[in-house]
Amino acid sequence: MEDVRRTHIITNDTYVKTSFLYRGLAIVLLLFIIPLESLLGNYIEDWGGSLVYEIQKCRTYGGDQFFKVISWLGTSFTFFIIFPAIYNLYDTRRAIKAILIISFSMYALSILSLIYQEPRPYWKSSDIRGVNCERGFGNPAPETMISSVLYTTLVVEFLHERKHLSKYLFYGGTIALLVLLGFSRLYLGENYPHQIIIGLFYGFIYVTLCFAFDKQILKLSIQSCFNWTKNRKNVFYWFAVIMFMLLGAVAVFDVITLSNNVSIDWKKNALKHCDANYSVGGGASFYMSSWIFYNLGIVSGNMHSSKTVTLFWWHTNWIKRWTRVIISSGLCVGIYFLFNLIPTYDTTTSYVWKYVIPEFLMAYLYTGILPIIFVKSKLGTNIAEEDEDEELMSIVQQDD
Repeated sequence: MEDVRRTHIITNDTYVKTSFLYRGLAIVLLLFIIPLESLLGNYIEDWGGSLVYEIQKCRTYGGDQFFKVISWLGTSFTFFIIFPAIYNLYDTRRAIKAILIISFSMYALSILSLIYQEPRPYWKSSDIRGVNCERGFGNPAPETMISSVLYTTLVVEFLHERKHLSKYLFYGGTIALLVLLGFSRLYLGENYPHQIIIGLFYGFIYVTLCFAFDKQILKLSIQSCFNWTKNRKNVFYWFAVIMFMLLGAVAVFDVITLSNNVSIDWKKNALKHCDANYSVGGGASFYMSSWIFYNLGIVSGNMHSSKTVTLFWWHTNWIKRWTRVIISSGLCVGIYFLFNLIPTYDTTTSYVWKYVIPEFLMAYLYTGILPIIFVKSKLGTNIAEEDEDEELMSIVQQDD
């Protein structure tokens, strides 16, 4: 076990470092470039609508199916598979940090979407078809912001310590995927070009901000999720913060709903190609804020399992790791589809039964229950409790 500790010890080289160039670019985008969108709103919307219309003239059945798959890679559904995977494959301390960063971006995306209140192309023009008929406001484009945060965070987290060429190949592959995913949004008629670009910009700003405070976020993650004896009170602090965040999201959504900025023409245009149950508005944008409860499930679940399993429980051979991934991801996907069978009739019940409860349960399941089962079934590793406490404390305090 000493070899395991030495392999995964956290040093200053472990932390992601963001250069002054990236920080400066993020500030310029936030303060100068993004605000230009509001100044040029009508012009870029008209130009973007014409571009989407011309691209859709080239649509084919095969193209529709291909770009649906590409677009799916930028949806939050991928979290149900990817998050349990990195939790079971990777150092749990750094995996939890990455999961918390990515899922909190959904809350930021929700608030931004509700503030912008921008329509999708097929809401404004009946000549444009929304192939997927996705719901919620269009700016920032959810799929591009989600994918830029998700894949950039994972690639940087996994590869930033490497020196050889493979790191840059993955960086280039990530950029290529983001470009292809952005084009898929135009092809499918789901977003205007400026919404896609704004989504990428906000994703870049968010990731840069998080990695600028990488050391602090990692330490917060460790203190929030490990050492039940000393840190269990932190779960209650998380609960209080998340309740305040929920109140903030509800307040923003209520203000948007009362402002009634959704045009009747948007509804008529959307229903030309979408089914009769399709709704135009910010409900789906508000639902994205529910991912804060996923984080609550991560914190409370991992704190619970830390009473029984050790910090390096995940460190086994790759066959056992991938077995855990299949079980964990499969159960999470199953929970998602199971709760989607529950009929709901308004925003509140949908938010609770189709988002808050299943997301919390998924996170709690694969961090709080399955690790205990895996260790007892020999799919995980265990070490002496006193060694675990000593190692954990040295990690928490090593940069004080």
